[in-house]
Amino acid sequence: MARYRKVDPRMWRADAKVRALSNNAKLLWCYLLTGPETTSLPGVIPLVRASLCEYFAWSVPHFMEVFSELESRGMALADWEAGLVFLPNALGHNHPANPNVVKGWATIWAETPECALKDRIRQTFLNGLRNGFETVSQTVFETVCGMELYNPVPVHVLAPEEGGMGGEENQPDLPVDLGPTWAEALAREWMAALPFYEKHPEDVDRHLPRWVAELEKLERLDKHPVENIERLVRWVYQDDSGDRSAGQWPGWKWNCQTPAKLRQRQKSTDRKYFDVIWEQMERGQGSRKKRFGEVSRDPKDWREEW
Repeated sequence: MARYRKVDPRMWRADAKVRALSNNAKLLWCYLLTGPETTSLPGVIPLVRASLCEYFAWSVPHFMEVFSELESRGMALADWEAGLVFLPNALGHNHPANPNVVKGWATIWAETPECALKDRIRQTFLNGLRNGFETVSQTVFETVCGMELYNPVPVHVLAPEEGGMGGEENQPDLPVDLGPTWAEALAREWMAALPFYEKHPEDVDRHLPRWVAELEKLERLDKHPVENIERLVRWVYQDDSGDRSAGQWPGWKWNCQTPAKLRQRQKSTDRKYFDVIWEQMERGQGSRKKRFGEVSRDPKDWREEW
């Protein structure tokens, strides 16, 4: 499913800040407004500098010179160590339609890198949620996204002889690498089972954010337990019992190759594919040949039905 971003065309002539930018800065600005790393949180973009330099084929010094044009005009802020970019005025152009939209920000907010810039983003959002239900939205944002502030770990902790408290029990909690989320781990596992990504491994990281988002929707929106999602996905990419060359139903491995398909509706039943496949899996039914015996040798027959 395509993603869309709101961009006001008046910015090209009516916005003095944009008019004053160099051509390279205008290009970078458009990328920050519409790039694939943008999220449902207005102006909040998890993004590393190296990927931008590689995409535009710019050296780091040249990139920083271009980005400084945006930063000096208050159009963009960044914490490159944390990998986070923020467009301070984005919320003013993309107000949430209702408090439920704010609730939907929870997952993205939780995955936004902790840093001082995230604290500024939090305060900007609290001050900017003014569209007719300000109090409600601010309350929802505080509940969903929390009010904890970033507390950087000191680089050096004084030992007792240096005047510090010392002792293992008094040392600060160091950041812990929790590894990939369940959705990222499952997405990578599924991709590894598909011939397409075996032939095009360079597309894994490019497609991964979309796969992760769709898998998370199965839990967050469709209310499927994570263990059920994992079980069904593993069943899907192993269902490869049909003979495609003979026109038989080839199995779900070849007809459900993205998480988005699991949330789409089957035309013949108007049920989501997750529920259709789950029912087959529970009954131990894999390929269509197993369920219905010999089938039409014309592939278009099963393509139309499924």
